[in-house]
Amino acid sequence: MAIDDTRRQWRNFQDQIIENHGDIKGARILCALTRDDPMRDCNGRKIAIVVDSSSSNAKSDPNNLRISAAVEINNHLISAAEARYPTSKPDLVTVVDFDSAARVVYRLGDPAGAHFSGIDSNGGKSIAAGISAAIYEITADTRYTTRDRSGIIVLTDGEGNDSAAQLFQMARASLHGIRVGFGFLDAVFFNGLESRGTSVSASNDIPLAVLEMGGVYSTIDSPEAQKAFVELVLSQGLTGSDAGSDAMPLTKGLGIVGMVPGGNRTSYYRYVAKAGEDATVSLAARSACVFNAELVDVAGGAFEDVKVLEYTAGADMTLGLAITATVSSGAADGEGAEEPKCVFSVQLAGGDALSAQSV
Repeated sequence: MAIDDTRRQWRNFQDQIIENHGDIKGARILCALTRDDPMRDCNGRKIAIVVDSSSSNAKSDPNNLRISAAVEINNHLISAAEARYPTSKPDLVTVVDFDSAARVVYRLGDPAGAHFSGIDSNGGKSIAAGISAAIYEITADTRYTTRDRSGIIVLTDGEGNDSAAQLFQMARASLHGIRVGFGFLDAVFFNGLESRGTSVSASNDIPLAVLEMGGVYSTIDSPEAQKAFVELVLSQGLTGSDAGSDAMPLTKGLGIVGMVPGGNRTSYYRYVAKAGEDATVSLAARSACVFNAELVDVAGGAFEDVKVLEYTAGADMTLGLAITATVSSGAADGEGAEEPKCVFSVQLAGGDALSAQSV
């Protein structure tokens, strides 16, 4: 009980820092607070930005939002000119695009010189090729430590048809201590398309691989959500050593795939609501688990069951969403088997009231 209360207080402290300083700056403050040597551990990262250039993007992303997100991620990295202190180290970035093969657009170097020229929408789709090229660029460089100080962000409109190859490349990344995250442009919602050639798969293999290494797996349905995705990735940490909040932020239009590691555990999310604001939280199961959602006013601390709760914020407040999962009967494979991880998707959208429905 005392441990649970300490964890709750730490989450509330994290929320307060992020509320006061914003997601990105707040994450940097948390990194400094939780590292023995913040000058070493919170500086000097190797980041690969991997951008889809396959033909499907001509329909799914005519405004090149994935490229805009790539530029914005790069803009938040620390350049050589910005690393002003003697013990500070700038970030290094490489830009890779992929269709049926990968191309290194910008070799690992100063973010100030990074460019995204020539990224088009023409050709097949091999996400695995893009990840593989990114791993090579990161590991070939010996200026910085790779393990836990490196990350790959993939910006695409769908998972493609090379899932097995992607899983192999993500296993390689994990062995090197490289965190991988995915941002998917959700064309069905954003462009109102009836269908598209590629989509986010119902399989949990790739989401689990991403989540288990601490990465973000998210769908995006608007330019605003694209910006929110960038903030989400930066606030949760591009690399394993970056400190993110235990409660992942929710943003309207940004769908997040989450995981409860085993039954009867809890995952936490947060949303800063304005007085009178109405919104809807949708929760959907992606695995054989039963989910229960609870809502908390972080300042007040009292949880309420939100299976059927409708809520309108009466004042400015930070709302916390706690999702607890129990494995469905028969999901575990025999007595003594490891309890399966529970996977779900959660999305915040506009609506008449803030509500969450358990699945």
